[in-house]
Amino acid sequence: MQLTTNTIKLALATIGILQAWLEEVSYPLPTTEKRADSHHLCAGDSSGKTLGAFTCADVTFTDIDKIEYSIFARDTKGDSHEVYGFLRVYLAAGYYEDKGKVTDDHGHGTEVDALNLKYAPFTITGVRAEACVNDAGSDTCDHDGDFVANPFA
Repeated sequence: MQLTTNTIKLALATIGILQAWLEEVSYPLPTTEKRADSHHLCAGDSSGKTLGAFTCADVTFTDIDKIEYSIFARDTKGDSHEVYGFLRVYLAAGYYEDKGKVTDDHGHGTEVDALNLKYAPFTITGVRAEACVNDAGSDTCDHDGDFVANPFA
């Protein structure tokens, strides 16, 4: 098949029209993953004078339904009771799930951590760190750690 000058001009014009149309209707793809600032949340007793358990978590919201976090639990009293901490994740459905539980049963001044954890259920409204002492019967916990709302929710 022999291409004529008119056929080539027509093909080039068609390509030009298609390029212009694609520029109008296409949307740029995001170049970076959206992330919120990291939050440092703590609960419990860092001095060992009251509860005897201390927990902190570093949490980053990466989307409306995703978090990345690291958490530790520390025994601040050394009274032979194991301590534990976890991240309470509040969900849009009106309930919560406790994630990343770490238990320190090594005694006063020791710390146990879990690093680089991820959780992705569905819409997360916020998070809070919690610290507890494993007492005989019901455990003693600090449920009043800082609450951080999901900036994507």
